[in-house]
Amino acid sequence: MAAGLLAGYANREYIDEFPIGCALKAKTICATVFVTGRDAAVVEREDTGFSSLLRLFHARINAEDKSVTCSLLGSCIYEKKAVHIDGLGAVLLSGSDERAIRRWEPTPSTAEPADPGSVPWPRGDKLSDRPLPAGVDRVKIASAVEPLFIEPNQDKKRHTRALVIVHEGHIK
Repeated sequence: MAAGLLAGYANREYIDEFPIGCALKAKTICATVFVTGRDAAVVEREDTGFSSLLRLFHARINAEDKSVTCSLLGSCIYEKKAVHIDGLGAVLLSGSDERAIRRWEPTPSTAEPADPGSVPWPRGDKLSDRPLPAGVDRVKIASAVEPLFIEPNQDKKRHTRALVIVHEGHIK
């Protein structure tokens, strides 16, 4: 037991991060499962399994009330909970009353453009036709980006899905 206490004290900066890790994992799983509809096992493996620290936190998914509760090794220590609110997404209950949060009503956003392809990003889908700034080498950018999507180690995959470069408010 003394060895465990000593190891805990020596690594206390990591222990201070445990509540943050539980909260991150609960909200990530809640959003990806209940907002995007992704499979929970895939989310645990690819989105939260990249860190040995996050693997210490066990998530309980409640499909009935659309919530995810996460704690250290499933022990209720450092327990954090996220709930899905229709129209709003995943909300982390960071000391807030769950019943009050569940009563939240989404505020309608401004209307989408009738033709998003004709409206510049970020309001629409039209990408900038502005040239790259002087001195920016498209070949160098491509050579830096392409390796991010290659899986050099099949046992430890990167799972890169996308990369977006925004420069002066424009997607490049």
